[in-house]
Amino acid sequence: GITYSPSSMTLEKGTAMTTNTPTYSGSTVTSWSINPSLPSGLSIDASTGAISGTPSILQTSSQSYTVTATNGQGSATTSISIIINDQLPVISYTSPFEISNNREMTTATPTNTGGAVTSWAITPSLPTGLSFGSTNGSIWGVPENVTSDVTYTIYANNSGGSASATLTLNMNWTLTPSVAGVSITRNSSIGTDITWEWDYDPLEASNLTMFATWRNTCAIRDDGDLYCWGRNGNGQLGIGSMGSSTWKTRPTRTNSLGSDAVSVSMGEQHTCAVLDTGVLKCWGRNNHGQVGAGPGGDEDTPQTINVGSGRTVTSVYLGYHHTCAILDDQSVKCWGRNQDGELGVGSTTSSFNTPQSIASLGTNRYAVSLALGQGFTCALLDDGSIKCWGQDNLGQRGDGGGYGSDIRSPPSSAITLPTGRTAKQISAGEFHVCALLDDDSVVCWGNNAEGQLGDGTTTHRTAPVNVSSFGSGHTVSYVSAGYDHVCALLTDGGVRCWGSNNNGQLGDGSSTDRSTPPSSDVNLGSGYTAIGISSGGGHTCAMLHDGDMKCWGARGSG
Repeated sequence: GITYSPSSMTLEKGTAMTTNTPTYSGSTVTSWSINPSLPSGLSIDASTGAISGTPSILQTSSQSYTVTATNGQGSATTSISIIINDQLPVISYTSPFEISNNREMTTATPTNTGGAVTSWAITPSLPTGLSFGSTNGSIWGVPENVTSDVTYTIYANNSGGSASATLTLNMNWTLTPSVAGVSITRNSSIGTDITWEWDYDPLEASNLTMFATWRNTCAIRDDGDLYCWGRNGNGQLGIGSMGSSTWKTRPTRTNSLGSDAVSVSMGEQHTCAVLDTGVLKCWGRNNHGQVGAGPGGDEDTPQTINVGSGRTVTSVYLGYHHTCAILDDQSVKCWGRNQDGELGVGSTTSSFNTPQSIASLGTNRYAVSLALGQGFTCALLDDGSIKCWGQDNLGQRGDGGGYGSDIRSPPSSAITLPTGRTAKQISAGEFHVCALLDDDSVVCWGNNAEGQLGDGTTTHRTAPVNVSSFGSGHTVSYVSAGYDHVCALLTDGGVRCWGSNNNGQLGDGSSTDRSTPPSSDVNLGSGYTAIGISSGGGHTCAMLHDGDMKCWGARGSG
């Protein structure tokens, strides 16, 4: 009479079971055996019949085993059954998470330190425009008509059971009517004749809290202080000194900006930051007036830029030797080098060391973001179209007209995107541009010597070409063009890069150029996902979901 207690065992993968030793009556047993073999990680003691161990596989359906006890009188048998479930998931989200009506939210991605999740669920239902990933627990999209903060419960399920976490989505944006003297809250029912526009806010999609460039990187800490590192030959770190002896291999706080920084952008050797007051400050190399603070040499401390009486800056963009800003009245001003017409002011006057108003972008059209390269500028307009001006020696204007002469003003016609498509984000490298379209596909144009256009060739393109597929189920949320490489941030927090890889800037463990996006993500480390990406000269940096940064590629200048 052989008895195991319990005879039906429900175990957990990766967790040591309580040893189950049989009892029996009759003569002493001399050997024990079991058929079929126990699951990996478990064993039976041939002298005592005790079953023990730590299961290393799943077995979610009950499996029966026959245990045989043998001595000189013969054999006797009994049956046991075993189920092996997964460990319960242990999930968490960064909460609260800020969202804004009619603005694409940063993907909210969970972390899991427990067993693998087989399905996800959320309650209550998300607002219109937001999607929930039933296979990964992510939340993304463009929310509509959200009127209050809401806390959601997310469930992660596997064979071991169900775990839950809460996530609060906070409404962060406010709306202000453009009609003077009218006091209306953002949720009021109003007439269609009132135009609404976004208040300035650091979460504006055009503003970046991390930026990698030629041989530098800057990042805004969560207290609003700006830290930069790398080369400082022209004062681009803004620390009150310059020269090769002042290069920094660790993040170094910029001299006082006078207020919190909400956005940072870098050119080849100069830097600008937008403050939470709407003030713009710039510093660094000034050989073409790109700092914008009037005549003089390089500036090693932040300089306040006069963009016009009563005006503030909502976003700033830097090219090799020129700078442009979008102001609170939706106008665009540029300054710095202009030999190729990159300032868009209707001339090729050598340089302007103070902000200049660009020529018209078209009747009732305005720029929502800009992308600046070496000697050219592109603008993403409010209708999703793109116009580029300046140099075109490698097709970087994207107008399909061959390698044309310089254009000194924004052209009358937009570049031709794929049929029916509009753009929602743009980024420029040295001589190439990439755009994220409204269907989450990516197109690029211009220089392609290192495969940076991602179309599988190294042929320069004078008009947008589609970047090769990222694979089924993978969509892009942001694209960043470096000097000769491009990286894409995926909606699930993955990062994929292509183009020049001579310094390992693609992060794939090699130094081999790629002319198409890889089929797998950059290895950011177990449990890490990215919420931001910036491609520099020979290096790349990612902002991670937990607020940390990771960088890879060239490190010669720190």
